[in-house]
Amino acid sequence: MASGNGPRQARTIRALAREMDRSESAVRKWLRHDAWAFTLTGPWEIEKVRAWAEIQLKPDPAAAYRAKARRAAQGKGEFDQAGPLGRVRIQYMIERALAVRQRRLRDAGQLHDVRKCRHRRMAQIHALKGRLLELPRLMASPLADQDAETIERELTREIHGMLAEFAAEVGEATQTTDAAETGDGEGETEDKKTQGER
Repeated sequence: MASGNGPRQARTIRALAREMDRSESAVRKWLRHDAWAFTLTGPWEIEKVRAWAEIQLKPDPAAAYRAKARRAAQGKGEFDQAGPLGRVRIQYMIERALAVRQRRLRDAGQLHDVRKCRHRRMAQIHALKGRLLELPRLMASPLADQDAETIERELTREIHGMLAEFAAEVGEATQTTDAAETGDGEGETEDKKTQGER
């Protein structure tokens, strides 16, 4: 658990499961969820994870209205006889449900500026690419007199180290972005679930 005056954190899956009042296997499934918004390893801010679970693991409040509206447009369902006023009312209900969902996502820090995110990720990827391309030159001299097995082992160790650093940088940048962005800024702001539906 986090110390000091900062947000409460869980450093292990077991601790997070205890805070969420869920089983460890359930929390492990969260980490594999397509919409998981945090790093795969702790620490995790408990309140952010709690908000994520409340949003992502409950049905979309607008889904039922969207399904009814689609059926109504096809002349089916309970709204097939709805007049102009009824259809306006249905559309209003849909828009209101969507607005509520977006506000909840924004308050949970799960909205981000797509352009800024893309620019940041591309910069990180290009930096990693440069390090990987430079690796043979850097390792050529130290490994010149080594056998093939040693060369493979050392190169694998270096690559794994680079990938671990890259994963840590991405996770740290994601947490920083979640804390800094509110979803009200300029640019394309989308939530991850919406991106997945496209």
